[in-house]
Amino acid sequence: MSPEKKIALELHPAKANCSQAIAAAYAPRFGIPSDTASRMTMGLGRGVSGLNEICGTIAGVSVVLGMAFGNEPGGQKRVFALTREFAEQFASANGSIICGQLLGLVPPPSGKPLTKRSCHDLVADACDFLDSVLPSPSSH
Repeated sequence: MSPEKKIALELHPAKANCSQAIAAAYAPRFGIPSDTASRMTMGLGRGVSGLNEICGTIAGVSVVLGMAFGNEPGGQKRVFALTREFAEQFASANGSIICGQLLGLVPPPSGKPLTKRSCHDLVADACDFLDSVLPSPSSH
């Protein structure tokens, strides 16, 4: 388990929503204080400020990818592609990328309830994805 994943799982749900836990755990790797990342991603929780839209883990992954690749030439294209890759894997594994559907608060378009997984498990999956695509900490 990476140090960042360990931190993210300690933060969630005790002190942070899904987006906050992910962003705060990885931010120091890119020279950004955890508390800054946490404040910046606070409104992304519960499907963006409780609107039950896109899952906070996907938003958190996208934020971390921006920290990692945002200053590179072609960074936006890379961030978009990797975020889409994660979202596709996530949807395949969980049946949706919509927070409200994942939590059982909003029916999925199929009308069939999704198999519920804990948000904590989804944060762990997000960290596993990030650990597989981010450059090693020593390369920053």
